[in-house]
Amino acid sequence: MITPLDIAGNAALYSDKAESCVLGGIVHRVETGQESLLYAVSEDDFWLPSHRKVYRCIRSLSEKKQPIDLITLDAELTRLYPRESGGEDLQALLRAVTEGVLYYNTERYIEIVKEAAARRKLLALSEQIATSVMAPGEDLTALIDRVRAELRDMVQTRTTWRTMTDVIVATFEDIERRQKGEIVGIKTGVADIDRATGGFFPGELAVIGARPAVGKSAFGLQIAIDAASNGHKVCFVSCEMIDAQFGQRLISNTTSIDGMKLRNARLSADDWEMIAKAMGEYSALPISYTFGSKTIEDLRSDIQRKVDLDECDLVVIDYLQLLKTKKRFEMEHERVGYISHALKEMTTDFKIPIVALAQAKRQNNNGRARCPVLDDLRASGDIEQDADTVIFLHRPDDDSDPAIDRRDRPYVQQLFDAGMQYITFSVAKQRQGQTGMIGAVFDPAHMRYISMDRIRQG
Repeated sequence: MITPLDIAGNAALYSDKAESCVLGGIVHRVETGQESLLYAVSEDDFWLPSHRKVYRCIRSLSEKKQPIDLITLDAELTRLYPRESGGEDLQALLRAVTEGVLYYNTERYIEIVKEAAARRKLLALSEQIATSVMAPGEDLTALIDRVRAELRDMVQTRTTWRTMTDVIVATFEDIERRQKGEIVGIKTGVADIDRATGGFFPGELAVIGARPAVGKSAFGLQIAIDAASNGHKVCFVSCEMIDAQFGQRLISNTTSIDGMKLRNARLSADDWEMIAKAMGEYSALPISYTFGSKTIEDLRSDIQRKVDLDECDLVVIDYLQLLKTKKRFEMEHERVGYISHALKEMTTDFKIPIVALAQAKRQNNNGRARCPVLDDLRASGDIEQDADTVIFLHRPDDDSDPAIDRRDRPYVQQLFDAGMQYITFSVAKQRQGQTGMIGAVFDPAHMRYISMDRIRQG
């Protein structure tokens, strides 16, 4: 067991002079109107209790917009900590801090203090790990996930505030890398949609909504296949299919074999040859699958492991409302809202895009089917708030539907006659771009989407 005495005697874990100089430097900077350093450290970064108290007093005075000097600090210290014990030591410390002359190198002292604080946290975590490992009945998988989360939090809490110059420079570099093709959004495989959205980028939650039986699962699968074919590592989460059903859709999508023939197993020798070829080509695709109902907590742990092993560039979930949680909620919209927030957090924490399919409300009337809107996202308005992009799929009843692009009207009846379906992709929300409607073709026999460009060009 590491004792306070062990820490006090180890320069890697604690520096009295560095902590004092940080406090002195902060006081000087705040007095001259420079408060940024005050927020570059936290109370927990200081090891000595007296240093923590002084820092708390400085923060308190700063937040109240009061001057900070020896007299005001002494008064605030007396107010927050009546002279029960250690008063004289704290008085002496205040004089040393406010009269110190070493504050000119405060940034370097802050680095020393924060480095020592991180080492102490890591040391405490290692002791917790040792205790848990030796505890009977401890769930090893849960322990590993907890350690990963603790380490990730430690890295994130060491992140400092960035200036506007930092942000502008980072943005310029990001645009430059995109122009060079070094950063490319993960595409859907449907050219018109990719042009409208630019693809899916790290940190973004994209929601693909549709009413039942319109083809959202097929679109999710196509996104996964196209992304994997372009070298992206994909994690596909299916909450409503078993592996055999998923495999049939995969084969139908990647071959010219009708899905019903696969379902009934009425296959010719040529069909078997195509299946064998497809299995050879697509078995090497970097797609990982998980089937059945999962909790969002388990999913986060699974994806965290995949990201840590560099095995995940994109997550596709079919579909959002079927995910469960270990928490208990009285109302359905609260449960879905919690899951939606968790998915958005995963995109930013793991720096990956997540495509979540979602069920839209059924229509309450027997009239013409209309294209879904944001209010139709079932069970929770939080989905709309959390999503960076929301795209709805809509299947018009006939060629008079107002959701059909006027350029496509001459072709719609031909598609119907050929057993194809015209699908309107409605980009209802896009933080980084415009909204609008885009037409595409769905081949239900092969569960595949095709750009209308190919139809218009013959």
